[in-house]
Amino acid sequence: MWRWGLAFLLHQSVQYRPISLEPAFNDPYMECMGVAVTCGTAEIEFLNVYIPPRNSCISDYKPDISPLLEGHNRLVLGDFNAHHEMWHSALGNDQIGIALAEQIDSSTFCLVNEDAPIRIRGACHSSPDITIVSSGLTNDVTWQPVNSLGSDHLPIIVSISRPPDFITSERCTFVNHGKADWPNFRDFTNHRFRELPNPSDVRVAERTFRDIINAAAARHIPAGRIPEVRPNLPAEATGLANERDELRRTNLDDPRVRELTLEVNRLVGERKWLNHLKSCNIGAGISKLWTTVKSLSNPGRRDDRTSVTFGDVTLTDPKRCVSYFNRLFVEHPESDRAKRRVLRRIRSLPAEDEPPQFTMDDVANAIRNAKSSKALGPDGISMVMLKQLEH
Repeated sequence: MWRWGLAFLLHQSVQYRPISLEPAFNDPYMECMGVAVTCGTAEIEFLNVYIPPRNSCISDYKPDISPLLEGHNRLVLGDFNAHHEMWHSALGNDQIGIALAEQIDSSTFCLVNEDAPIRIRGACHSSPDITIVSSGLTNDVTWQPVNSLGSDHLPIIVSISRPPDFITSERCTFVNHGKADWPNFRDFTNHRFRELPNPSDVRVAERTFRDIINAAAARHIPAGRIPEVRPNLPAEATGLANERDELRRTNLDDPRVRELTLEVNRLVGERKWLNHLKSCNIGAGISKLWTTVKSLSNPGRRDDRTSVTFGDVTLTDPKRCVSYFNRLFVEHPESDRAKRRVLRRIRSLPAEDEPPQFTMDDVANAIRNAKSSKALGPDGISMVMLKQLEH
């Protein structure tokens, strides 16, 4: 029997594993392949399905996709060549479409197709492509066809707004300067500094200074590591998201699931808005501030132009999109220009056996002129801690 063939195109940095689907069903016409993509500590399963047109199957053929509609983080999508009003097909209900609609209704999966045609051929508009997702991903998946290719089948962009589960944080200690007790930090360091005798050796003085700063930070600046975190969720929304996910596992029909989801979305939106307002400061320029004020008083029209996002870059120009797309499949060595510049500067410095001499005024001016940074140096001290000592 003729097989049309399916394929997944994955970037080389994506961790994945193939999914074996042979024991799940035995259909002479339907083709299906799947991959599980690693997302933090969770996996998202993608199943690619193709059903040939009706004239290529027997007259009473009815596909069975119920074995595919299982799992928590799964997307089942592809060209089913089926039509039904459930996914807004303009050609009416056919035999295969009715069978698929009944199986979807009897499962916990949901359709995310919107009222937009997928196949445009002359005056005939239809929707043979279906995207079905598990209930846990329904609120996080967006679906959008685009007119970026010359094919009669429109490409579809399916986006997941957030990882469906926790991600593992980096194996390092995180310092929360926002919750630091700076008044007691300054009192502690000032008291310890006043008790010190006049230094006679610059190396001993530096080591003592560093020990006092680190001791004050250990007492008055929260630090630690949470092994598993939810990305882009404020602390107050994390507990609500955990409660919602537990309800989804125990009782999906509980009305509190929707209420908790709305509250989590509200808290996330509020945090994003506050972060945006903090970035609209005069020091960074007034253009962003006036753009925000203008958008609130006179919102602009929605831009329906097609755009493609590559990492942090969003492009609409076709040539630049092709260039960035090609770079995904070609390995480019990273070049840290700032690091190379610092290394060249260090090599050019003259070698000295004696350590440089500097006064207290030199230290104060260096701290005052340095840019604030929360990053810890090799001695465990950040510029934020040093800046607080000036007050």
